[in-house]
Amino acid sequence: MRETCSLVRLQQEVQDDLDRFRLERKPRGVELPPKVSAVLQCIHEDLFDPGLNVKTLKQRCGIQDNNISCLFKFALGATIKDYIDSLRMEAADLLLQNRKLGVLDVAIWVGYEHPATFYRVFQKRFNCTPSVYRRRIVDSVLSSA
Repeated sequence: MRETCSLVRLQQEVQDDLDRFRLERKPRGVELPPKVSAVLQCIHEDLFDPGLNVKTLKQRCGIQDNNISCLFKFALGATIKDYIDSLRMEAADLLLQNRKLGVLDVAIWVGYEHPATFYRVFQKRFNCTPSVYRRRIVDSVLSSA
């Protein structure tokens, strides 16, 4: 019973952290074309949904324009996929600082169905595996204490 309560508490803490993260990273005060703005809003609402991709974004936003990816990149300087991956990696960084969560749990929480995809994107962003990254965080905390 005690383990169930602590698991539920941990899940609520993670959900709260991710909700705060999503709100903090939402662009504000930026003039964007309406279609790009709609896609951006959908991204931030559904950021951790594993099914989030260009096709589902177009469906959810009611966009039939095949140039939305080009418009998005022109407006924000990144492809839709790179933008999503970048935000998810920032969230993964946040969650990896919580030592109670396993690396695979972090991958799932930030929206990756396949661990290999999470590892590949993480490696590209941070130049190391999530486990090595976490060890560096722990070592830096211990050395500064």
